[in-house]
Amino acid sequence: MGKYIDNLKFKNIHIIGASGTEGSAVLEFLARNGIKNITAHDFSGDQEELRKNFFKTHLWLKGKEKVEAFAEFLKLPLNLKLKDKYLEGILDADIIFAPSSWRLYKPNFPEILKAKEKGIEFSSLTKLYFELAKGKIISITGTKGKGTTSRLIYEILSGMEKKRRVFLAGNDRRSAQELDKISKMKKDDILALETSNRQLTIALGRSPDIGVITNISPDHIDEHGSFEKYIEVKKSLFRYAEKDNMAVLNYDNEITKNFGEELAKRGVNVFFFSRKSKIERGVYVENKKIYVLGNSVFKLDKLEICDLGDIKLIGEHNIENVLAAVLSGYLAGAKPEQIKNAIRNFRGLPHRLEFIGEYGGVKFYDDMASTNPESTIAAIKSLKTYNLPIDYTQGKQSTTYNLILVAGGDDKGMDYAGLVKEIIEKVDLLILLPGTGSKKVKSEKLKVKSENSKLKVIDANNFLEAMEIIKTQTKTGDIVLFSPASAHFQDRYIDILKKPIRNLIVEKFR
Repeated sequence: MGKYIDNLKFKNIHIIGASGTEGSAVLEFLARNGIKNITAHDFSGDQEELRKNFFKTHLWLKGKEKVEAFAEFLKLPLNLKLKDKYLEGILDADIIFAPSSWRLYKPNFPEILKAKEKGIEFSSLTKLYFELAKGKIISITGTKGKGTTSRLIYEILSGMEKKRRVFLAGNDRRSAQELDKISKMKKDDILALETSNRQLTIALGRSPDIGVITNISPDHIDEHGSFEKYIEVKKSLFRYAEKDNMAVLNYDNEITKNFGEELAKRGVNVFFFSRKSKIERGVYVENKKIYVLGNSVFKLDKLEICDLGDIKLIGEHNIENVLAAVLSGYLAGAKPEQIKNAIRNFRGLPHRLEFIGEYGGVKFYDDMASTNPESTIAAIKSLKTYNLPIDYTQGKQSTTYNLILVAGGDDKGMDYAGLVKEIIEKVDLLILLPGTGSKKVKSEKLKVKSENSKLKVIDANNFLEAMEIIKTQTKTGDIVLFSPASAHFQDRYIDILKKPIRNLIVEKFR
């Protein structure tokens, strides 16, 4: 780390989005390491707005912790440029640290594009992780499942020998970043790094030791211009991959399967996971058990890892996430028993088909992390079964229950036709909150003729109104799924109420 930090001490450094998760993490890390030539930009109008934005993005901190953290933030040695002076002097920078979301904000144009055209070096929080980590990096990306897979990989590897430390960082806005710890990594340590498509748009300079793509399906089309460009961004995780790098890819996803064949031709070590097919080099499911098969690669013919019954997560898509984590953990050196124990104890992540509880005889599931149609389709398929996990339902689920889907928010340039088809077939009541995504759902529904569907669609102006509809439209045994299939559902409709979704449900059903 020393050489890299020493080099930065002689550069004119600019950081965009100082109050954000990524910007503040980079800013604090550089300042703590003695770098003083920093200009920090934030389009907040004044210090009070800066404080509010800081509180809004630092979700892992509680009330008093946020106050203390912001006070420390203001003590940092930096030249702070707020709204009227935002991006002032940025064309004189030697290096610009940009957040992964910089393209989403109009105040960043056209100055940042001019900086790119000028050839100014761009970096990011994610690139810093790649620069600083001395140990192995397992980087996980994918349209859906990357958060769950990353966390499970971390849990699997944390069960290994204690002399090898394991870190988890990256795309999760609800967890603190780990730059200080990562900078002290040793060569035997491991970093599990959840990596979004946005974080791949700034070249990382190297590929991970083990790169994982859980799947690729249409998402963020509005940002990239086309599905093809989005695919290329995901593939860029392996831009610098060579024969020593390993790729863990989904054999059941046509895009990642074909990409694996491309990488193999380049000499990259490619391993597949599949819940549908027997894999010669990777992980697969057979007779409701998970096996590793690798012949000379793993020096084994066939090794049983665990039963599917050991998985506590709901849905076939989560079986794929578990397979990806099993394969990654095994490649990183975890033993079968360690992998099995981690799977048995893993209950998933918040907002990812998370069972909230049963209130008034109605079961509620929080799937607010599903901001694209494909993820919501997976959630609907998972819940529209008659054998939900026994610890959630105390027995076999009744076949007479209704499924209520609460969705809505902003479209990201995605195709909602498949989701609408799934909703018409499996959902009994659809409650839509305002947004361009909701409009596309209704537009697609008008194109579909289904005389057999019992689907009822009701618009709600806000979340409290949606809860009132749920209260009057549900009966004992019904299931309510909060899965927006669009962007900005949580911040626009839940966070504004300043209460956890469980509290809002309890208040309505107590």
